[in-house]
Amino acid sequence: MKHLVFAMIAGITQAAHAAPNAKPEQACAELTGLQKAAGMVNFFTLFEILAFLAICWSLKILFPSALLALRRWFARVPMVVYEISLYLASFGFALTGWLLPDKPFEWGLAGALLLPGAIMFSAKLRKWEGSPNNFFSTLSFAWTLLALLYQSQILGFIAVAAFMARMGFDIGIGRLCYAIGFTGRNVIVKASLVAFIVLSIFVGLHIAQWQVQYLDVFTTGGMWLGSVVFFSGLLIMSSKWQMPGAAYWPMQVITIFACIAAVAIGNLWQLGVLRGIGGTIFVCYLLEKPFEIPFAKRQSYAALALLMSLLVIGAIYWAKQHMALLTPYLLF
Repeated sequence: MKHLVFAMIAGITQAAHAAPNAKPEQACAELTGLQKAAGMVNFFTLFEILAFLAICWSLKILFPSALLALRRWFARVPMVVYEISLYLASFGFALTGWLLPDKPFEWGLAGALLLPGAIMFSAKLRKWEGSPNNFFSTLSFAWTLLALLYQSQILGFIAVAAFMARMGFDIGIGRLCYAIGFTGRNVIVKASLVAFIVLSIFVGLHIAQWQVQYLDVFTTGGMWLGSVVFFSGLLIMSSKWQMPGAAYWPMQVITIFACIAAVAIGNLWQLGVLRGIGGTIFVCYLLEKPFEIPFAKRQSYAALALLMSLLVIGAIYWAKQHMALLTPYLLF
């Protein structure tokens, strides 16, 4: 505090001894930074700061009480009102955006994302025992309609995602991990076959250079999710632990052929998504195969893991030196 007072006194003294004809800007330029800061703390600023501090202290005391009062008030509202409000908000956002001149997709996206929350709220409120298939079927139908109305690739993407989820594809999020796969072994073949059909349609349209008005909005979702679901299914079905017996070797041939075909078609017709996903899955396939070799001792698996780790480190080192060559063939 003493330093601040001395700085203020020194600033006033220097300003008083400044040349009479000097301009205010020149006189202020002679002040130090501390003196300028001290000059800013005047009578009004001090009370302004105290007022803001009082506001913060008051809000700290009053906000919890107000929050509790709002909670009691909202608790009196019937739950059915919240349920109806969610559906009205979803429908309202979607309809408002569609009626606007430029049809901004953000309104449709907001309405689309409110719909699953409304359905889950109704399921919990009314204790529905519906299945995930019915849930994703409803979302797929509603989001497909919105994608067509808005002609939006983003809405088309989430519509395809809901359709793939209806087929059994699933993405789980856990602690520090992501899980990509299927809801059960019994749906892998069906989901992979459907994904292959979807992917083939959009790849065929791209190669033939045909534009179908009502399918264009689903192109991004069909290419991306069709590739991911199909090749993920192949990777799982080609595993020794998932497809033992007579079907094992045919699945190896199918998986290798599909990955090479994806890279080749992606190169010929400039389909980067197909080429990248096919190449990435093929690398995962090659990394997984050595661990299917049966060993009697645990030390043998440890030696294999050591060898594979050294090979991976060497391959990554080489890949970093040739990124321009490898980037088009990998997704990441």
